Amino acid sequence: MNRYRMEGRMPIMDAQSKEPLYQQLYKQLSKRIASGEIPSGTKMPSIRQLMKASGVGKIRLRQPISNCSQKATS
Repeated sequence: MNRYRMEGRMPIMDAQSKEPLYQQLYKQLSKRIASGEIPSGTKMPSIRQLMKASGVGKIRLRQPISNCSQKATS
């Protein structure tokens, strides 16, 4: 099973948006899964990679990753 690499594919986060960063990240990851950019069965990026890419803390990242993982398997 391959791991999805963030290099060159960093999520674009809008710190000025009323939408929390972790929700923005969830939406972007969901779109990438739905479009096939992140193929089914691919491991999600590590929490550390996502923290670095998004500026969102570890605790806040767990929910979007869990939601994306559940969505991908359902």
